[in-house]
Amino acid sequence: MKKIGILLCVCGLMLYSCSVVKQSTVLAKCSFAVTGLSDFYIAGINLDKVKDINQLNVLDAMKIVSAITNKTAEIKFKVGVDVKNPSNQQASINKIQWIVEYEGAELLRGAYSQPIVIQPNATTTIKVPVMCDAAKLLKGRSLKEVYDIYQKIMGNTQEKSPLILKVKPTIDNFTFPSYIKLSTTL
Repeated sequence: MKKIGILLCVCGLMLYSCSVVKQSTVLAKCSFAVTGLSDFYIAGINLDKVKDINQLNVLDAMKIVSAITNKTAEIKFKVGVDVKNPSNQQASINKIQWIVEYEGAELLRGAYSQPIVIQPNATTTIKVPVMCDAAKLLKGRSLKEVYDIYQKIMGNTQEKSPLILKVKPTIDNFTFPSYIKLSTTL
């Protein structure tokens, strides 16, 4: 009886390992590309439609400055990532750990815990929600500098900004040992 239990455990581990290897192989064929940022909010103010700092009304500007000064400002945005699966097999990811770097410095890190399924021969867009403390992130910068950084990241200026997204996928409770670097200039 004990031998049957051990044999079942070994078979189960082999099937689990085969599943992880199969999904890892399919995922290794996938390409990842940062497509941009959207839904950008600071201190609850949506900046998506603001093309020039002068378009901010006085109340919104005061709210942002006050929130940063009082260390209660929160920045929220979504990073768009296209995952292209050229394989004829479905790729699945249980979770992604991520790091965002801007101009060579780590800005943020977090995790996206929603399961992701990329159909065979298809591209799936993932919108990774990012949230951080603006006061910590923007310490020592003026509202104009903050807005200029935002404009560069959003691609609204001629001056481009190097944004790097690093991802570490988890498949069937197996987390990749290192990050995949998704570099882009927005």
